[in-house]
Amino acid sequence: MLIDDRHRLGEIQRQLLRWGETHFQVFPWRHHLPLRQALVVEILLQRTRAAQVVPVYISMFKIYPSAAMFGAAGVCEISELIRPLGLRWRAALLAKLASEIGRRKGRLPRTQKQLENLPGVGPYVASAALSLNGYRRTIIIDSNIARVLCRIGGAPYHRDSRRTRWIRNLADILTPEENFRSLTSLFWTSR
Repeated sequence: MLIDDRHRLGEIQRQLLRWGETHFQVFPWRHHLPLRQALVVEILLQRTRAAQVVPVYISMFKIYPSAAMFGAAGVCEISELIRPLGLRWRAALLAKLASEIGRRKGRLPRTQKQLENLPGVGPYVASAALSLNGYRRTIIIDSNIARVLCRIGGAPYHRDSRRTRWIRNLADILTPEENFRSLTSLFWTSR
């Protein structure tokens, strides 16, 4: 089984990192962000092309540079900001998250389970924010990553692949213990 072949997995990990380095795209959220901004950008990136998110992201954090200012944002204001993304239905969730961020003065929990208790934050958003900006090694799996891992593992992809144990195990093995951000920030080039 592929998961038992550590040498081959090490080579796959090196190839993924090389591929990521040559396909790296520069986005404003690729630098370390406060966790509050990382959560918001991950929500904005769901089902949305990264290039479309750039101007919304820049505007949002120019208008609301602090946790307190973001916390005071209303649903209508947020709805208008995210309108170009076609995500107006997420405005209420983002407003609830903004309110919670403001209430906590931007001091957010640093565990996946605790982050998932915040409004609009699910497993993927929490994992991505922690791995890319929270300095925590987490496993990030979305449908695109699951497709790649299915190809690596020689298995057919199906809708629920990303929830299978072997996919999680393979993603865990391929994510470096140290310097994990290299893989997560390079491999997820659209993010």
